[in-house]
Amino acid sequence: MSEDPQIEQDLVNGRKIQAIRRYRMATGAGLLDAKNVIEEREKILRQSGRILPARPFGLRLPIAVVLALGVFVFVALMAVMIALFVAGKSLG
Repeated sequence: MSEDPQIEQDLVNGRKIQAIRRYRMATGAGLLDAKNVIEEREKILRQSGRILPARPFGLRLPIAVVLALGVFVFVALMAVMIALFVAGKSLG
């Protein structure tokens, strides 16, 4: 593979298409050959731990978890307020 460090940096940063373009410009390789070389390099980088496995839900999972926790806290606080209100009415 071409020794352009920017190609590896593109792969580490998740910019596979940019890495393929950069490789093609550096070597004059065809699209399929460049794709195969870049995917092989990506595989090596994954095995070495330089590229972390992709999360299946991207950023949506953490946002969904935060929203669910927010709703849970809101409902729990409302239940406590209602319980305190009812307890106050029964005492007074």
